[in-house]
Amino acid sequence: MRVVLQGRSQPPDVGRRTPVVPPAIRRAVIVRDAHCRFPGCDRPQTWRDAHHVIHWADGGATALANLLLLCRRPTGWCTSAAGLPWRCRVARCSDGPTARSSSIAHHRDAPHLRAPGRRYHLYGRGRLHRRDHQTLAGRRPGAGAAEKARELRRADPLGFVRSLLFGHHTDERAWRKGANGERFVGLVIGRLPQGWHVFHDIPVGARGANIDHVVVGPAGTFTINTKNLTGKVWVGSRSVRHNGHPTDFLPKASHEAGRASRLLTAAVGRPVGVRGVLAILADEWTIKEKPTDVHVGSPRGARDWLLRLPIALSAHEIIEIARAASKPSTWRTPSQLLA
Repeated sequence: MRVVLQGRSQPPDVGRRTPVVPPAIRRAVIVRDAHCRFPGCDRPQTWRDAHHVIHWADGGATALANLLLLCRRPTGWCTSAAGLPWRCRVARCSDGPTARSSSIAHHRDAPHLRAPGRRYHLYGRGRLHRRDHQTLAGRRPGAGAAEKARELRRADPLGFVRSLLFGHHTDERAWRKGANGERFVGLVIGRLPQGWHVFHDIPVGARGANIDHVVVGPAGTFTINTKNLTGKVWVGSRSVRHNGHPTDFLPKASHEAGRASRLLTAAVGRPVGVRGVLAILADEWTIKEKPTDVHVGSPRGARDWLLRLPIALSAHEIIEIARAASKPSTWRTPSQLLA
């Protein structure tokens, strides 16, 4: 391939200034690698992301020599022909770094070899989406609500048909609608840039409670509670109303964030602050006054708000908290922490 340089030159190395790969350097990586460096993968470069060989948090530079293209897939990593998850081992070659692989249960050693903003984040997953009980990474948004809806459909298939035909409000419809809302919010926040870690449908305790989404990034740690509503939403400093009726959305979101903070603090061994976010899908909004302890907004508004926040955590702290959040044991601690 012949590369023609024109206009203002762009440096192929920004050092330790930022972990985000600038467009000019990404184009250079694409020209050099052409396709995913995983052996046997030839998907087009539009499916690829530039990854740090030595993670930025470990002192790696955002430089052409420290980057390689790896496959970006909806369910995670580029996989072997058998669909098994794999571990990357990077080898230096004359034409740039190359990923070599071996099948593993999950990927613990190199959080830097992840596609930015994807829902598996800290750990790689196979394309068959095998369930790994040692990590919560890779759980699909709305999985718990969708399973509950399926159970109700199996128990009363005729009631499900009637709800579809006549619009009856049933428990199955409520769970199904909630699952759809969580999927949409998961899609939106899953597009956060590199450096953010997102976990979905986190089971908490032994009573069937769950947290819709947990987000860890430069701005801090957040729990996101999803509401998929029809009609009007009114937001005040201390309450949220749906079609004129008061709700308990704010106190529940605040309690959820406090509970997550206590659990993560116990797991990490130092204070971890968590702020609640209420992501609401609705037809019409009226925001009279914004609450102080919980951010309320649309899914895209919540994502943009996260990106506008100032940096509060170092790269090492982000990985430390994200690693704790990915462990099921973090969320199954003694009952006094869940109160």
